[in-house]
Amino acid sequence: IGFAWVIGWRIARQKESKESRFRSERLEMSGAYINGMLLAAVSLGIAVSAIWRFFHPSEIKSGIMLGVAGVGLAANLVSLFLLGNLQKRNLNIRGAYQHVLGDAATSVGVVGAALFIHWTGNTMIDPIVGIVVACFVSWRAWKLIRDARRALAASRAREVQEEQEFREAQEFERIQELVSQLARRVGRRRAKR
Repeated sequence: IGFAWVIGWRIARQKESKESRFRSERLEMSGAYINGMLLAAVSLGIAVSAIWRFFHPSEIKSGIMLGVAGVGLAANLVSLFLLGNLQKRNLNIRGAYQHVLGDAATSVGVVGAALFIHWTGNTMIDPIVGIVVACFVSWRAWKLIRDARRALAASRAREVQEEQEFREAQEFERIQELVSQLARRVGRRRAKR
């Protein structure tokens, strides 16, 4: 999330020009791509940890688990509310939103697992919830990475198109100048006759 805010701050400080717009768009999309990759790494870590707990179960203090997850869920819900509208307009903020959404899903899963463990004493739900959360986070990461790659490709295509149009406009101006010079010469020659 901090990475997304740094990118956003950098974009906001830039003066608006054609070059800075392309640079800030690329920076925004690259930030979103990196956020997606970080989410993918987090989901892998969650999955590995969950698989480890399948084979090496340990004692779980459900009260502490529930308290920490409850506080985390509350913080994530506030963050989701604050980022909700912003993430629709900015791919990098969408990356931060995906991080928080993944954290919120994790918190919901942990709250549910803590309650289940508290009521039943069965700790096998913990790694199961971990696998489910890892799948959810990796799915969100994939969507963010895909969107960032598409946006980067579209941005590059748009930049190439604008460069081509600029070159064509320059060529047209050169042709117009040559035609004007030729017309002046022809006009001078006719005037001399």
